[in-house]
Amino acid sequence: MAAIGIIGRDGRMGQAIAAAIEGGEHTLAGAVDKGEDVAGLADRSEVLIDFSAPQALEGNLHAAVGAGVPLLIGTTGLEEAHHTAIDNAARAVAVLQTGNTSLGVTMLARLVRRMKNELGLTGSIGMGKSTVAGMFEAAGVPVFDADAEVRALQGPGGELVPAIEQAFPGSTDADGVSREKLGALVFGNPAELARLEALVHPAVAARREAFLIEHAGAPLVVFDIPLLFEKGGAGMVDSVVVVSAPPQAQRQRVLARPGMTEEKFAHILELQTPDSEKRGRADHVIDTGSTLAQTEDAVRGLIAELRGKHPDGAAS
Repeated sequence: MAAIGIIGRDGRMGQAIAAAIEGGEHTLAGAVDKGEDVAGLADRSEVLIDFSAPQALEGNLHAAVGAGVPLLIGTTGLEEAHHTAIDNAARAVAVLQTGNTSLGVTMLARLVRRMKNELGLTGSIGMGKSTVAGMFEAAGVPVFDADAEVRALQGPGGELVPAIEQAFPGSTDADGVSREKLGALVFGNPAELARLEALVHPAVAARREAFLIEHAGAPLVVFDIPLLFEKGGAGMVDSVVVVSAPPQAQRQRVLARPGMTEEKFAHILELQTPDSEKRGRADHVIDTGSTLAQTEDAVRGLIAELRGKHPDGAAS
């Protein structure tokens, strides 16, 4: 837990950061705005976050150095002299400087992240991952659903719809992005798929950071990511849980889906990391080949284990 002081209290970012801190595990040491006592705030703080104005930077750096506390700077409009002052202060205390607000939010999320246990939830098609994600949510654990975020970004009124239409003309309609139309343009074309991912991935990452700040007080959060291993995301979480089931149970579940065929199922399996490999790379495995009650017991047992590793061990 860190005592955080905010410089730039009345600005939009200052208010957002204060709300995130007060709703989480960190403590708000105080907040100041123009003309107020930054040095006194620094003395009460373990970390300072500065979203004020360029003309205040020198005094804020002096206060951080005097108190011996690290400073995160999100102030924009800095010039060469400001960067020189930052370099000088960094010889005495840790200074993180970001050039825009979104990166400032990201840095704050990093501070929040240090205080929680992040669990990556994954599993092959038909293994019951969505069911297990629902069990985590029912137990009070915040779940970030990557697929749901993509659907929201690309659905009616989604923030990515204009950019995708501009990059891939004719791929959207009144309901947002048409998966059929967009798929015809990008799938099987690595260069076009890379262009699409360059739009989607940063937007999802921004929502992930916002999710962390929103749930700053939760000792455990889950990231539901279907292609966690396939996309190299295992290193972004503290531990990985793989949802698995016997092959016959998986096959029965998948082939029961409308429109699914043996050929489609086989093609999907070719694109996914084999279940045996996922199990071997996992930190935890939830077996859904038994009853729902047994699966739920396994989920609750894992939650208790992971919360027990957190300093607070408290539920969100």
